[in-house]
Amino acid sequence: MTGARIFVAIVFVLLGAAFIASTALLFYEFQRMEWFALVATHSYLFFFFPVLGILALVAFYLPSVIFTDLYWHHLRYGKLRYALGVVVVAAAAIGFAKYLDKPPRSIWEATPAALQADRGDQASRRVPILEAMADVREKSQSRIGLSSLSLSTQPNRAADGFRIGPWS
Repeated sequence: MTGARIFVAIVFVLLGAAFIASTALLFYEFQRMEWFALVATHSYLFFFFPVLGILALVAFYLPSVIFTDLYWHHLRYGKLRYALGVVVVAAAAIGFAKYLDKPPRSIWEATPAALQADRGDQASRRVPILEAMADVREKSQSRIGLSSLSLSTQPNRAADGFRIGPWS
């Protein structure tokens, strides 16, 4: 199974690099700006997707090696079926990517110069995008206590001495 291990390792390393590439490119392109605000605001895409994607690759490495070896060495027309399966899955992935690639566009698709040139719109009261991102980051780092919303834990006693409950 050495050949299957090497083949799957190469494919998974390329997939892992693709997971990391989006975050690395964002950092490279926006390094002179608030790149961390973009990562934090869109953490589902630039942090969690790469981390969970790489964890999934680690989890599926051994089953993929077994599956590849099974098709490559033990099934009739396995190499052909495996190759056709790869082509079908790749075509489906490309089709799904094309389906998702439509407006509205995302903020990270704008150039840093365009974001810096944004002055907002006074008529609609829209603030500049970078100012809004900085405000979201600032607000998320401040502490807001929930103690004012908690129930009282002191027992309430009615005139006859019976406890009514902490909520009354």
